[in-house]
Amino acid sequence: MRMPDRRKILESIVSLPFWPIAAAGAARVKTSQWVDRAVMWRRVLDDRSFELATVSCPGDSYRIRGTALISEADAPSRVDYVIECGTDWLTRRVDIRQVLGKTVTVLKLTADQGKWQRNGLSVPELDGCTDIDLGISPSTNALPINRLGIPIGESREIRAAWVVFPQCTVEPARQSYERLAAARYRYRSVASGFTAVIDVDDAGLPIDYSGIWLRVAATADMNAARAFWHNDP
Repeated sequence: MRMPDRRKILESIVSLPFWPIAAAGAARVKTSQWVDRAVMWRRVLDDRSFELATVSCPGDSYRIRGTALISEADAPSRVDYVIECGTDWLTRRVDIRQVLGKTVTVLKLTADQGKWQRNGLSVPELDGCTDIDLGISPSTNALPINRLGIPIGESREIRAAWVVFPQCTVEPARQSYERLAAARYRYRSVASGFTAVIDVDDAGLPIDYSGIWLRVAATADMNAARAFWHNDP
């Protein structure tokens, strides 16, 4: 089977009629300009994962809801998640359900003024974390990108709550984002030194993630999220 041309996919997605990405130095995407969208990524690094996610703005919050289908050591795995942020893109709530073989793992995180709870219990080691980072998803890069509004040529360091899969453990992670161009960022894990250049759309959602993730489909419509999750409010 012939694989689709990566460059043509990228060009077609960039041409979608989304709102223009925020100008350098802008604080964040404004809710008054928001258009819901549904996106799909393929993990081109190993061709062993797909993800479908929707991003919506119900009322005074942003919501990312996704499903990832992953091969974990040749065992099928499914991860469903919902992330809720304020209009400032600060993470408020994260609900995760992972099915790996016959094992079901549920993880619930809440954040309030930098204080985190995991399944109802305080997690002091996460104090000061501003963003959730799901290790199996490119979607969460949009949170600090939108929240920070980094001017072109500058960088910012954050402290993220990093969820490791398939263990479903959470640990603090120092990360940095450098804005290379209007729609291009360099991500860096401070601890490991791992870096990735990420091309994004107007909502900060990755289009091309350094040959690891590639977005293969997208729609922008006020009903895009509700159409996929029929029980959304």
